[in-house]
Amino acid sequence: MKSTHNGIFVFLVVLLVFSTACTLGGTGGAVTTATPIIITATAESAADPGIFLTQTAAVLPTPEPEAHTLPPTLRLVYTDTSGNLFAWTQADGVRPLLASGDIMGARLSDDGQWAAFTRSSDYLHFSLWVIGFDGSGERQLLTPDQLFALKNSADAVGVEPYIFSWIPNSHTIAFNTSPKFEGPGLMINDDLHLVNAETGAFSTLLTPGNGGVFYYSPDGTQIALVTPQNISLINADGSNRRSNVLVYEPVLTYSEFQYYAVPQWAADGSFLRVAIPPHASLDNPGDMTTLWHIPTDGSPAGVAGHVLTAPLSTVTLSPDLGWIAYQSYFSDNTDNRRNLHINTVTGTSDHIYATGEVSIDTWAPDSLHFVYTDRAVNQSKYANKDDGEVLLIPAGTVMNIHFANAYTYIYLKDGGAQWEIYYGNLDGTQTLITSMPKPGGGKFPGYSFVN
Repeated sequence: MKSTHNGIFVFLVVLLVFSTACTLGGTGGAVTTATPIIITATAESAADPGIFLTQTAAVLPTPEPEAHTLPPTLRLVYTDTSGNLFAWTQADGVRPLLASGDIMGARLSDDGQWAAFTRSSDYLHFSLWVIGFDGSGERQLLTPDQLFALKNSADAVGVEPYIFSWIPNSHTIAFNTSPKFEGPGLMINDDLHLVNAETGAFSTLLTPGNGGVFYYSPDGTQIALVTPQNISLINADGSNRRSNVLVYEPVLTYSEFQYYAVPQWAADGSFLRVAIPPHASLDNPGDMTTLWHIPTDGSPAGVAGHVLTAPLSTVTLSPDLGWIAYQSYFSDNTDNRRNLHINTVTGTSDHIYATGEVSIDTWAPDSLHFVYTDRAVNQSKYANKDDGEVLLIPAGTVMNIHFANAYTYIYLKDGGAQWEIYYGNLDGTQTLITSMPKPGGGKFPGYSFVN
């Protein structure tokens, strides 16, 4: 089972991706898989550090048809625009869990037993809590005072658990922190702390400056640590640090926020891949985004390929890490239209799939299909990377689309006067899970689910 994880800095699509109020959905369930592209990296020379790669491509089979239904074990929690927490299953429908009005987001543990969440009534002072999916066992794990002790800045008035998630296959929550100030500004302490939801035991795995934004391997045994300049690896117990397996030039965001790269783990934990944008994409729009392959044995990262993206846009990797989707300028920076490209991670099989006000939403679990949206007509489509597509969701502004299995997906929709959470099937059926009003100054809704 796979739990959801809060995204950050999805390269400058507002930079801060719902860091306090929104939990992104996750994927889970059995899918058809194939051997990923194999890449071997070798350094050319000290004077010319270009790295050459060889690859063996695997053809991914198309999933066999099956009933378009949600996994029967799927559990979902969501926060509404009033800061309340709810649980949902297909069998039982919506159940209120907490109506305190101060809940910032929630994450379900892998087994669906516990929901972790933060509370704040002023966006300055925070606490960390858990509650059972059945509504029992609500308890505070860390008080505002305990979090404030981690501030690492004399000017801070509070501390937020900035990124928090369940360590895979455990009931332990990992989090880093961000000091909160009276005025604007964002700072991440680049630390890493752990707290057990059952015992309340708290420990600091990495002190400020020694951690970063963290990404656990699928089996929970390794951690990728990201800072604005580098990526390092450690074992989950803090041992076997492999520092600076990738060093990159800080990426200008043209704002007060720093850019943190977003690597993705291979399913077997043997490597990661990541796209690093150029240092100053607005100043030098011809500079390329670099695609990197990072082995986990401590050897340096290798260059997998390069692509030319539109400035301040992202490269989206497929689940098997073999394919990418990205945007390029259609004409110039005054034209809202973009080209949507599909390519191999090596950048050697590029083709423009669509042109318009288009953006990639997510890849499907089979790494053959993806979802993209044409904002000009507010339509999202389920597309085959090679050819063909179908209308996925009726017209409307949708976001946070995440597959529950190969055939069903969950998404958030802007319904005008209200936000709505749906699940849909590839057969075209759309089922409303819940709707909520959009009050003035209300919080952004978010959801988390596991299979």
